[in-house]
Amino acid sequence: MGVLAVACSAPEGPPLTISNALVLEAPPGTQMSVGYMTLDNNSDQPIVIDRVTSPQFARIEMHETVIENDVARMASFPSLVIDPHSSVVFETGGKHLMMSGPVNQTEAGLPVTIEIHYDANGLLIIATTVRSREHVLDDSR
Repeated sequence: MGVLAVACSAPEGPPLTISNALVLEAPPGTQMSVGYMTLDNNSDQPIVIDRVTSPQFARIEMHETVIENDVARMASFPSLVIDPHSSVVFETGGKHLMMSGPVNQTEAGLPVTIEIHYDANGLLIIATTVRSREHVLDDSR
């Protein structure tokens, strides 16, 4: 799935870990990819994610799908607090990463790095590959 490296780790293990990292290729005619994952706070303190970056994208925003008057829309949020010993899932129809302005090609099979910046000086780096939308649809059947 992905490989991760933690720049700040405590002796008892990393405070923040990730699983199920997934970046989908952009739909034809767009330059917007989407990212999903599960973030786990393994510490006794809240963790604040204050930004997400990638060398492969000019901009990454944390978004969530919001329903207002029976209409779904996306709303960005600047930071995310993960309570101690809990998880936050980024998934279809909920929280997700909007990844825009690809620096290079971001087609299926190519590597992508996601950098999760947290608690002012923490950094979690995830290396994964872009997956095709068709492949993901086939996995869900």
